[in-house]
Amino acid sequence: MKKLIIIIAVLFIASRYFGLDIKKTASTAYTSVKTTAYRVADAIHPGAAQDFEDIDSQLSAAIVKSGAVDTINTQAQKALFHTRTFLNRTGRQVNRLYRIYLAPYVGPYLNKLISSTKQTSVTAGSSARASAANTAAAAAPCTVDLSTMELAQASQLRKNFINYSMSLHGIPYVWGGETPKQGMDCSGFVKYASMHGIGVALPRTAQEMCRSTASIADSEREPGDLVFFKSGSKVDHVGIYLGKYQGKGPLHGRELFINSANKGPRTGVVISAMDEPYWRRHFYASRRFLPSAAEIAQAQAQAESL
Repeated sequence: MKKLIIIIAVLFIASRYFGLDIKKTASTAYTSVKTTAYRVADAIHPGAAQDFEDIDSQLSAAIVKSGAVDTINTQAQKALFHTRTFLNRTGRQVNRLYRIYLAPYVGPYLNKLISSTKQTSVTAGSSARASAANTAAAAAPCTVDLSTMELAQASQLRKNFINYSMSLHGIPYVWGGETPKQGMDCSGFVKYASMHGIGVALPRTAQEMCRSTASIADSEREPGDLVFFKSGSKVDHVGIYLGKYQGKGPLHGRELFINSANKGPRTGVVISAMDEPYWRRHFYASRRFLPSAAEIAQAQAQAESL
């Protein structure tokens, strides 16, 4: 019992005073373990990882088709309520234990450390905010100018962008990650694919990408356009639209996109369907930074008429 109290107290201090995100740490550990399991299975039986994804897609489609998704959502809400209640009670108990057993001894030292850290970071924080504001004010729309390249090159942009993004399939999700070696988050994946696939530098975050690209109607989406999602009031996820799947199976006719997901049964760089319940609920906008097929056709017609 004493060991449990000590562990809980240490976690509480780490999260309260040193910014440890316990939920994110647990999520990262879970993702790493699952990714390792997939790779081991794939090494023993080549193609196993893809089989897992196919099975997951079929199960998801069957759940949606049967209407069981409503029941699952209801049960999930109940479980979430009970979890929050448990965490609130645990938090109050940890607070009580901390005040009784640890605060008299470590409180003064922690407060002194925190005060000195805050004082030294005020100037740096002000400078960083001013720099960020200047950068945002100077940011220009991120679109590829069709007039600056050959038509043959422009017509291959979307294909090259998609092909390169597909080559990154299976890379694990890591918050803040920007390369295949370290793992990638959603915007890190899109930025890496655009830079290394077609040499276009997109902004770093999903919110900045959304602000700097051109808005289009959902009906105008073409493979290679970007799709954005939001939780609450903030855009926090981005993916690359792939178009309608023409193959056989449960994904036939469904609109797909590739993204680096950090939630759900499949995480990392995966292919998702736009009509999956989570993505349908959180979809925000379709946006474009590459020339459309109509623009390229128009430029081609003008070139031929000269």
